[in-house]
Amino acid sequence: MYPFLRNYTTIRWVFIISWNSLSFYTRGEFMVNNPKQTIGFYLSTPVPAITAEKARQDCEQILETLSLERVPVSARNIGLKLWGSGKTFPRLVKFSLGIRFAVVYARDVITYFKGKDVSKQNIFFQGLLSPWEIPAVFCIRFLFRRGKRVLLVHDLESIRLRSPLRLLLERIFLKQFTDVIVHSSKMEEYVKERLKYRGKLHVLGLFDFLISDVSNLPRVGFPDSGKFEIVFAGNLSPQKSRFLYELIALRNFNPQKFVLKIYGPNFLMEEHSHPAVRYCGYFPPSTIYKELSGHFGLVWDGDSAEKLSGNTGLYLLYNSPHKVSAYIVSGMPIICPKSSAISEMIEKFNIGFCVDSLLELDKTLEKISKAQYEEWKKNVESIAKKISSGEFLKRIVKEILS
Repeated sequence: MYPFLRNYTTIRWVFIISWNSLSFYTRGEFMVNNPKQTIGFYLSTPVPAITAEKARQDCEQILETLSLERVPVSARNIGLKLWGSGKTFPRLVKFSLGIRFAVVYARDVITYFKGKDVSKQNIFFQGLLSPWEIPAVFCIRFLFRRGKRVLLVHDLESIRLRSPLRLLLERIFLKQFTDVIVHSSKMEEYVKERLKYRGKLHVLGLFDFLISDVSNLPRVGFPDSGKFEIVFAGNLSPQKSRFLYELIALRNFNPQKFVLKIYGPNFLMEEHSHPAVRYCGYFPPSTIYKELSGHFGLVWDGDSAEKLSGNTGLYLLYNSPHKVSAYIVSGMPIICPKSSAISEMIEKFNIGFCVDSLLELDKTLEKISKAQYEEWKKNVESIAKKISSGEFLKRIVKEILS
């Protein structure tokens, strides 16, 4: 009963804040002047550095280069506490922070557009799809009611958490936008069928990863020894990367054609050392591309090394991980699960290969020729130039605004 009451109370407060916000800007003094000439605006939820900061910042930078105007927000410090506190704050404290964030965030939107008629303008929004953002999103829908309201999806928690409440929340959220940018064609199908979205959908494919010059990064060629270095970067805790510990624990895990180089926090190195596994340390997401060095970048997640399983593993059926772009700008072809959404991009651009199980890696790598590897590398270099200059998101934005 208690979780239900808590969720009901959250939703009730969200709608109260939204109603009060709407009543504020329907007073007479609102929307009297036209804003300066612009093709549109963009708004981002202020989030802590641990929450896909590199991906969000790159998206903002790309939108700015396309002459969209940034909507400043003052709720950053509240957002840092709300989403950066993890489980350290009691539920009541986090609830009060959420209420405060919702009020301040909606007020930021109202204040910035006060006195401006933006009803036919366009706005791009990238948020966390949390209940505390809904009042601001309702304000956006009212203000830009005859323009294009575009949502850039970074994550869909209804898939990852298998939560009916998140499913309902995301349906409400997406309904406020005329256009939604999703990761993959499989996520596009999910949004249509499960989230009942009836607006326009646009598939991004790969996230951009802005860096100044990809040509200056070190490159690794085909190994003369015939032994490949496979890189895996991510959260290495047993809860997040259980497949890795399962792989290391297998008695028959004695690869002849590769070594595994892992990057990231929370690796239990002393308890799970292995001759074929090298721990290379932790580096921030914004600079890790400078540190990654190997022949392939590995995309895998979940509970098992043999197949995609568990919430995080099955999430790969829909999402396009940002780490793929980090691997690409580091000059590495990709290894990914055949059933993953990202496999479509890997095959389309011919930048790596797909497997059903990590236990197939030795046999698959044995068949790779120098000519095949060099072809993948050449294609990776081509895609790296595009994502390092923001071409994937630019293409979608221009398509939406045309």
